[in-house]
Amino acid sequence: MVTAISAPGPHLRGLGIAYATPTQILREAWPELVEHQVSPYRGPEPFTAEHARYFHGRETAVEEALAVLGKQQRVLLLLGPSGAGKSSLVQAGLLPALADGRLPGSDRWLPLLARPGQDLTAELEQAGLPGAATEGIACAMERRLAAEPPGRRLIVVIDQFEEVLTHPTTAPKVRLAAIERQLVAVIGSPAAVSLVLVMRDDFYPRLAARAPDLLKAAAPGLLSVPAALGVPDLRAIITRPARAVGAHLEDGLAERIITDVLAADPATAATRRAPVTLLPPLQLALSQLWERRHDGRLTHQAYQQIGEVTGSLTTWCNTALKELPAEHRPTAERILTALVRPADDTHAIPATRRQVPLASLRALAAGPPPADEKSDLAFDKVLAALARRRIITTRTTPEPDGGPGRATAELIHDALIRDWGDLRGWVAADRDFHAWLNRVGEQQTRFAKDHHPGDLLDGTDLALAPEHRRGHGALYGGLNQGRIDAARLRRALVGVPLPRAADGRLVLAVDVSPWLRPDANTCADRSFCHTFGRGEGKHQMVPGWPYSVVAALETGRTSWTAVLDAVRLEPGADIAAVTTVQVREVIERLVAAGQWRPGDPEVLVVLDAGYDAPRIAHLLDELPVEILGRLRSDRVMRRPTPSRTEFHLANPKGGRPPKHGGEFVFGDPTTWGTEQAATTTDTRLYGKATAQAWDRLHPRLTRRAAWLDHDGPLPIIEGTVIRLVVEKLPSGGVNKPVWLWWSRTGATETDVDRCWQCFLRRFDIEHTFRLFKQTLGWTKPRLRSSEAADRWTWIVIAAYAQLRLARPLATDLRRPWEKPAEPNKLTPARVRRGFRILPTKTGSPAGAPKPSHPGPGRPPGSKDRHPATRHDVGKVLATGEAFSRPTHHKVGTKPRRGT
Repeated sequence: MVTAISAPGPHLRGLGIAYATPTQILREAWPELVEHQVSPYRGPEPFTAEHARYFHGRETAVEEALAVLGKQQRVLLLLGPSGAGKSSLVQAGLLPALADGRLPGSDRWLPLLARPGQDLTAELEQAGLPGAATEGIACAMERRLAAEPPGRRLIVVIDQFEEVLTHPTTAPKVRLAAIERQLVAVIGSPAAVSLVLVMRDDFYPRLAARAPDLLKAAAPGLLSVPAALGVPDLRAIITRPARAVGAHLEDGLAERIITDVLAADPATAATRRAPVTLLPPLQLALSQLWERRHDGRLTHQAYQQIGEVTGSLTTWCNTALKELPAEHRPTAERILTALVRPADDTHAIPATRRQVPLASLRALAAGPPPADEKSDLAFDKVLAALARRRIITTRTTPEPDGGPGRATAELIHDALIRDWGDLRGWVAADRDFHAWLNRVGEQQTRFAKDHHPGDLLDGTDLALAPEHRRGHGALYGGLNQGRIDAARLRRALVGVPLPRAADGRLVLAVDVSPWLRPDANTCADRSFCHTFGRGEGKHQMVPGWPYSVVAALETGRTSWTAVLDAVRLEPGADIAAVTTVQVREVIERLVAAGQWRPGDPEVLVVLDAGYDAPRIAHLLDELPVEILGRLRSDRVMRRPTPSRTEFHLANPKGGRPPKHGGEFVFGDPTTWGTEQAATTTDTRLYGKATAQAWDRLHPRLTRRAAWLDHDGPLPIIEGTVIRLVVEKLPSGGVNKPVWLWWSRTGATETDVDRCWQCFLRRFDIEHTFRLFKQTLGWTKPRLRSSEAADRWTWIVIAAYAQLRLARPLATDLRRPWEKPAEPNKLTPARVRRGFRILPTKTGSPAGAPKPSHPGPGRPPGSKDRHPATRHDVGKVLATGEAFSRPTHHKVGTKPRRGT
């Protein structure tokens, strides 16, 4: 530093001479010149009241919050996406503004800040509301106000209020209802209290569903955080904190950072406004720039080294992991994944961070048993390193009963879950384990509190415990290398008692359900599976393994079926041919098992619109089966061939006798004529159901597609067409007519009613597919071999058959909100819940493993020298021939017509 410039003498001596003193010596002489060490940037941590002088660029949002409180001073419900800086906005923006008197008398308001954590009332007590847990929140607030001088007002801030909605162990419906009543009472009370609730906006639907009264009471104070930041806001966020501590940015660095932030989201780049969700990576980049500053300057070189804005978070987290020894990194992965609550797709709850007691976290981080002193030491070192790098934070959480608090850990911000790709991958890999662990922990906590038998762990959860404890791929090894006698299992399935219709006949449903594997490029034998409702309700073809399933249907109000067979469809397979062979083999097994005898009613096979019902009926003509299938509404059928007398009367000049009668166009009522049978039935779900039947109608076949190589004349496959119209649909949708084709003629009114009622029962197989996938985990394993997928499919079918046989044995362990049901009328899910009584008599399905350690696996950083083969989807048929699109699948060649 230049400290003096000498004045020239009479003879101009000393002209142009200056004296400089080293900065280090000056700082030792004057300590106030020492460089400011407190970072004005917070990284992923929120700004608090002590950091208000560094909080800039959010003035508009603060003014909007003040305006809402200024109107009614009762409640502020602040909503915003994760990473929008809601906590900083309240703590470093709103509360300091109130302390400065921005609202009349607000300089005398008393702020209290709490998070729900494990227990909201206990947190409020720790924040300064004694008695909140015992006497209620409203009473505690009134007592606190009574102890203050007149004119005081409480402003109670509950940050991250979504934790009340995402913590099932401490906030079930009953507890949430109690919290809702207390907060509604606070909002409606005349006490001098202002309530500020800060919540992520993606939890708004859940708040509306589970706490509607609270949402209604807080509606006057509803405010959403501005969704975008302008260039002036970004410049203030970047430059003003540094200026407040005497630092500065190199020329052009602020504009470079602003340009990168705007370019991070191309959808908003044209408007020169950046999404507010980019605040966490921006703050993290600025905090890393501050750590790499050079003589009070934030430099371009440091900005390049940290990976700029978009790569700063990943670089920061990956650097922290690389600093750990290689043997400690698996421990770090287990710690980080344990601090994430997996997404609940069923209830539309996104993945969030969660607080985990250190004792539980230590057990989860230890890996496969047995834990030893070495693993405890590794946990302590990793936890300290992650806390030092501010990836996680630790705190003491009070107990609900007022006892000594527990030390807990949590991720520093939800942005880590959203933007750190490695963490997302670890969470996805351990999703099933943590979902099981959360479910078991919730049941244990509820049972310890209420002692309800329905919260006891059942045989399925207990059987999964040893599997998760192993830490090895034992399940995958068994599926990949094991063997299942599928033929014996098929015979066993038809040998048990099967459900029958009212007239004693068996009713079978056939349908295809896909095991979707769109990202499994190393899996062979994948086909394009038809799906619906994925992406704005559109039909899509997704790669996977399609399975054709045959199940016997029950009657009455039930969703049970008896699954009899499952066959995986090879790429390019003819679904009608596969279904014909499959149904033929099932019928033969039923006859061999004595389920059908001569003189019994014929077996009815129900198909959906994707099957060629007339062709299947022709191929199974020699078996005691009736085919009932749904037809598209644009089909055209033909009437019976006219006799010679009828032809000559209609054509007196003669001519070639036709092979087919007149057209029956589904879309043209003028071609229908008089029906042979008509019925009207009052139903519980569909209102009035009207059915019409026309006899002896057949499709006109042509020599192409499946009939291209048919020997001899093409057959005339006659049947009965049934048109069903209902008054309403349970879903409220458009009640379009349903067209059915039955392979028998001469239908009576009884036959018509039986046909359409059996067709409606076909939807029970959809419930079975949903149970297989969502409850029994059919599509959960990430298998590579299609043969292993077949083995797992048969294991799931066997498990479902055991549940069906256990119906009269299972106890109804219903939830408090469920209606009682008769023992033999339990749903499959409730039978599975009551299945827990059986392992006490039959033994546990899986025993505890022997203590062992997993193998070292492939060393980190090494290349995979044996990569798996990549396979195209549906390109090669089972015969080895290349797949080509049939000619009759091209547009304009389908023999269908409407009006």
